[in-house]
Amino acid sequence: KISARDYKYIVPMYNPKMDMLQFLVPIYMDNSIDDTPELALVIGEYNGFYTICTALDLDSAYTDARLISPPDNNWLSKKRM
Repeated sequence: KISARDYKYIVPMYNPKMDMLQFLVPIYMDNSIDDTPELALVIGEYNGFYTICTALDLDSAYTDARLISPPDNNWLSKKRM
């Protein structure tokens, strides 16, 4: 529902080791959706299916996401405040 309201909710990132586009999806384990998430899942397409590749802390996710464009007005930039 959130990604339908905010098209920047799922953040693209480029993986140079695999030469592919992947996506960062926030995971809220203890916090509410109004707070900063604890982790970001990396989702990628393999053999026609989207699978979870790994989980990143938010510092690593921010670093990877900014290779394509600077994250703005989303969960990833909230942690920087």
